[in-house]
Amino acid sequence: MKITEQQKRIITNTDFIATSDRYNPIATLDVINRFKEHGMTVNDLQESRTRLEHKKDKVRHFVRMKIDDVGGIQREVVIMNSSDSSTSLRLHAGLLRMVCNNGLILSDDLIPMEKIKHTTKDPFARIDSFVSRLTAALEEETRIRERMQRKWLAAWQIEEFASRAIETREDDMSKILDPMAVNIIRRPEDSGHQLWEVYNRIQENVIQGDSYRKLGIMTNEDGTTRETYKAAKRLTDHTRIIRVNQDLHSLAMAYL
Repeated sequence: MKITEQQKRIITNTDFIATSDRYNPIATLDVINRFKEHGMTVNDLQESRTRLEHKKDKVRHFVRMKIDDVGGIQREVVIMNSSDSSTSLRLHAGLLRMVCNNGLILSDDLIPMEKIKHTTKDPFARIDSFVSRLTAALEEETRIRERMQRKWLAAWQIEEFASRAIETREDDMSKILDPMAVNIIRRPEDSGHQLWEVYNRIQENVIQGDSYRKLGIMTNEDGTTRETYKAAKRLTDHTRIIRVNQDLHSLAMAYL
């Protein structure tokens, strides 16, 4: 993916007046370039939106950097950063499933997140350390994924997984969704009772949130009836998406 000039301007911006003289903002572009030195490439780059004119160039950044592609699974580093002191630099290990372009975030149980404050003296040494730790853990990630692909779940376990997955949202999902609504199969590749397929389809439905629950029957003024539904909202905040993804991966690993 090629970074546009506008994106480059935004992710290079460090023009923030900090309250502490120790605050030394880490430009996202510098972080990206450091990972490029380790052979990674930018797969996706997004920034948060704001209506405040004085914060147009001071936003949160969300970057996915490709490590490699193995068997239709793209392994990634997921970067969260900001130029307004709202968050530290955060590095996560992730997967991108090519069949559905659906991003997964690995739990801290497998590969712990690296959190680098903007007061760190040598943040790039911490990045290099994270890459070394990540590289060493990728073989274990492959073994766990292969175990998920072999693990068969009974119908009651799938319903239990779905119920527990809804709880990771920590909002009104449990009131809106029937547990099996998040078990809807969107494509043939997601069918089956293996843990990997169950985890992927439930994860996508929980994040996308477009599943719904039938609330009941309402009577119109003319005496006719109609069914009423309520849909769950899609997650859009990157911080919440990462947290829910991590919780879902931990949940899936608990079934191994």
